[in-house]
Amino acid sequence: MISQVRGFAGAHDLVAAVAERGWTVALASSGDPAHVEHYLDLLDLRVLAGTWTSAEDVSNTKPEPDLLDTALERVGGGPAVLIGDSTWDCVSAERAGLPCVGLLTGGFAAAELREAGAAVVFDDLTTLRRSLDELPFSSR
Repeated sequence: MISQVRGFAGAHDLVAAVAERGWTVALASSGDPAHVEHYLDLLDLRVLAGTWTSAEDVSNTKPEPDLLDTALERVGGGPAVLIGDSTWDCVSAERAGLPCVGLLTGGFAAAELREAGAAVVFDDLTTLRRSLDELPFSSR
């Protein structure tokens, strides 16, 4: 069914806006490596992302912080913030000592994301893109 997956409107634009600011993008996915590769191509992110992870890069995936630690190590550290759309993302960020920005694209309610540790929650990618300069960052 992976061929039926479609990217969220504004996903490429969000990552491009991050890169335009000179910020490094590290995609920390706990997905299957083949799926991650597919998503990179689907969203045309290979040039924009400094690095990415998959489930094969670590022993423990989210909610453990291993993926975030690996991604940060690969880009030489922070400052950093995790943008995620699941409660597992929020918990992983907290365990890694990073602030988490939640998105309502993963099927979780704003209250669930906040309860799991999201500092702020955005309805969609476009609203988040417009608010990039206001994100909380860790100096990690």
